[in-house]
Amino acid sequence: MSPFIVPADDIPVLDLFSIWFLGLLLLKFWTNLAHWTRDAPFLAHFIDGRWDWKLTRAKDDGFAGLRAKWVLQDILMPITMKLVIVLGVPYVLVKGLFPRFGYSAAVNSAVYHFAWLGSLAFCGLCYLAKVFWGALVKLHDSIRDERYIIGQRLQDYTDNS
Repeated sequence: MSPFIVPADDIPVLDLFSIWFLGLLLLKFWTNLAHWTRDAPFLAHFIDGRWDWKLTRAKDDGFAGLRAKWVLQDILMPITMKLVIVLGVPYVLVKGLFPRFGYSAAVNSAVYHFAWLGSLAFCGLCYLAKVFWGALVKLHDSIRDERYIIGQRLQDYTDNS
């Protein structure tokens, strides 16, 4: 029985075991994904390289040997803060700021339904802008290095004419 099969206007209620099991599956998936960055370099764009050793250390320590303070500081807090920002900011804007503009309930409902999609699109555009900026800086540096021959030893050639 799936805990996610509920009526359309109801909220799924998960018990502690279901939440723990889903978290364990997500941790195993994330650990494997972090290890796959060595074999599939394109995944390095999505997963930060700092996660590999953290998740390997957590996996090697096991559940009994896990250090709670380290897990909270280095694994759980970064994930929690990113989720709070990604999920909380659109919610506060849609539920707190947008209704003050005086639009109808239908418009407010549509904005509420597409807020996270717009937030995801905005994050994607920011990521693409970051990648484009990095490519532009790399192109600028390569043109500069080619023009001024930085890092190469100059040699004197005799003129044979």
